[in-house]
Amino acid sequence: LEYFGKGIKECYIDYQEHSKMGVWQSNVTDEYEPYIMPQDCGNHMNVKYVNFNNNRDSISFRSHNPFEFSALHYSIEELDKKKHRFELVESNSTEFLICYKNQGTGSGSCGPAVSQKYRVTDSVIDFDFFIN
Repeated sequence: LEYFGKGIKECYIDYQEHSKMGVWQSNVTDEYEPYIMPQDCGNHMNVKYVNFNNNRDSISFRSHNPFEFSALHYSIEELDKKKHRFELVESNSTEFLICYKNQGTGSGSCGPAVSQKYRVTDSVIDFDFFIN
């Protein structure tokens, strides 16, 4: 995959100080963060475009406004229901998540919930994107 946004490692609104804007290349396998307790991971912020290519098929997502994405070999449901990473079963497909914005990560898997200032509380959302 290739994207223009914050990278090269995952970043969320409350976990982005290490990230830099740029054009980044990665692969879906490397997007997974092997936390002890499986959870949502691999998010990228302030993205203008992301291109996915598996040498057979390709798909691109673009927007006039910054968006966030993740691409994993695991579904959100799989990450939510397993308690240990060794229990995870890879999906038969790549799981794309394209969104307007994500809340912060906090430490909800092992500590306090996400701080109010990092939650998505927007009452009106105007977001569109293009698929090629």
